[in-house]
Formats: sequence, structure tokens, C-alpha cells
Amino acid sequence: MKNPLIKDTTQVKVILTAITALLFTIQVYGQNITSQDYYLQDSRSYFSLQFDNDTYYYTDYYYTYGLEAKYKLPAFSRVPWTGIIPKVKEAMDLTSELILSQRLYTPQNIRDTLVQFNDRPFSATLELDQRFMSYHENGLSFITTIRLGIMGPAAGGEALQRLIHDWINSPDPQGWDYQLKNGVIINFDFLVSYPIIHNKTLNLSILASARLGTLFDELGAGMNFSFGNTRKSDIKKLKYYLTLDATTKLVGYNALLQGGLFTENDPYVLSYSQITPFVFSANMSIGVSWYGVGLSIGHNFLSREFDSGTNHNYASIKLAYQF
Repeated sequence: MKNPLIKDTTQVKVILTAITALLFTIQVYGQNITSQDYYLQDSRSYFSLQFDNDTYYYTDYYYTYGLEAKYKLPAFSRVPWTGIIPKVKEAMDLTSELILSQRLYTPQNIRDTLVQFNDRPFSATLELDQRFMSYHENGLSFITTIRLGIMGPAAGGEALQRLIHDWINSPDPQGWDYQLKNGVIINFDFLVSYPIIHNKTLNLSILASARLGTLFDELGAGMNFSFGNTRKSDIKKLKYYLTLDATTKLVGYNALLQGGLFTENDPYVLSYSQITPFVFSANMSIGVSWYGVGLSIGHNFLSREFDSGTNHNYASIKLAYQF
């Protein structure tokens, strides 16, 4: 069905050109939002494992490592708190997934035994989240995430990085004695994806997001473009997709830079005046799936998050099984 917002092909070309410009003028802003996972969106049940690392770009700092396991089942959407989750009017069934993740953050120099002033503090997070997805057949979607976890030494970042460096025969990381103290993560994240173009193979959407809680407080806006045949119902069919996200966020609070809301006497944190208020992220992923087994590879760009910082790139690899 033709979208009334698109008057002619000229308007489409202008929109696509604007997205391309956003993706290639990534020096301007920065910090990370992505739209829904198109690769697995229409699957009722799946398990996926995603690995993030910046080693592919010959760096080992900032957001340096992440491991995320997702498990989606119809039963996860039948929990008592479903009633408070925002839903698209006349939407298809509300779906839900559980997410277990661990992420590590470090300053640029991980071999110095002293505090790295004017750089990112050592920190790590360990979370068990629940994400709810509400879709309309016209492409409008709400993505709601309830995030619960811990940050600080209890998240196990120091032990994991030392173990990895021992495996790859890399110098032992120093400075974890100065990591942020233990803190509780309770965050509510909400993302709206509003379609401009939406059909079986092409999607162009405007994104708006908000995060509120003890980890992040921020507002975001951006655009998503995706292309592929992932909306085929038969998981045995060969599927493929390409997706691009470009988003800008206004940061009010970032516990991974400023310390936890309820913690005191952290060895070292950045002040609010040192935080970059506007953060830009650009993400590109390509993926394939056959007989329910999928692989996707992504590139992620993040502009500097604090005044003395730099832009950062990291890669993502995801394995998934739909059933």
C-alpha cells in the first residue's frame, strides 16, 4: 500500500540522500542507539549470541568488549508487568525477549598503573534485561527495555579482561584498581520507529528514543534504512538483509562516565561539564539466514562522549538460531 507521506520518487531520493549524508558526516555528534533487530523481527522464538569488540580496528579501549545473549519465547510476553508496557494501537501480538549481557569500558592506556585523568574511567556492567516489541503491520513499532543489573567490580570486568589478555598473550591490563564502584542498574529504555516507507523488502523509518534510570538519562532521534527479504515466514528459506542506523542523542547523565547515582568516593569520575552533550552513532549490519541458522556482521561508530575523548569504532558478530 502506498504511503501517503511519499508523494513521488523525488522525495524518496531526497530522503535516502539525507541518510547517506548523515552516515558519512560522522564527525559531528555521537553515542549508541539502534533500531529493532530486523534480522529476527518476525521470528516467534529464537536464541542469539552477539560479540562486540574493537580489536578489529587495532584499538583496545573505551567500549572494548561486549557479550550479549538473547532468548525469545512467546511465554516471555505473558508476565504481570506487561500491562504497563506501551503498545502500538491495533498492533500484532506483543513479543518479548530476555537479554543477558556483560560489557567492559576502559581508558585509552590500559597499561598504566596510575589513574588516567581526563580519560574514561574503568568500568563494567552485567545485566539481565527484558525487551518488549510491539509492531503494527504498517511498520510502526514500539521497543521497550527494562534493564536490571550491576556496575562496578561485581560485574567481573577486571577478571574477564585479564583472562582474555592471558589467552591471546597480550600485556596484562592495569588500572582496574581505579574502576567505578559497585552500583545498581535500573533503567527504562523506549524506542519508537515511525515508518516513511514500509513494504516486504524495504523500510525507511524515523527513530525517537528515551532512556531514564540509574545508568543512562538521555533523549535520541535518528533514522533507519533496511533492505532484505527477512519478512518471509518460512525459516528454511534463504534470507538476507542490510540495515543502517544514524542517530543523535542528547545526554543528561551517563553513570559509566560520571559514576553511579547512589555511589560515593569513586576513585575517579568525569564531571558533567566534561561530558559531550550531543553524541552521534552510526551502525551498519549485514546478515544471512538459512534453515533458521543466521550470521550477521556489523560496524558501529560512536563519536566522542567526553571533551578530551575521541571517536570510536567497534565490530559486532551475531550468531542466531530461529525455531
